[in-house]
Amino acid sequence: MAVGSVSFTLDHGETIIVPDDELRRIYESLWAMSHEPGAISTAAVVMDVSRLSPYGPRSVDLKHPQSTVFRKAVALLHV
Repeated sequence: MAVGSVSFTLDHGETIIVPDDELRRIYESLWAMSHEPGAISTAAVVMDVSRLSPYGPRSVDLKHPQSTVFRKAVALLHV
């Protein structure tokens, strides 16, 4: 894992590494999707890990609903 990044392990074992400077954009996208299952809890996880950076956990495991909305939020980074 790169320095200045967080590793997110999704429900099917997929790992997505997110640079610290993209965490805020992912959080904002998740909050905008707050009507979708798992979006608010995932936004909270992203915010927590970004606030603790670089001293907090650098790896986060997400459950199924969280993984689904996280994938969507990450995809929005590249639009």
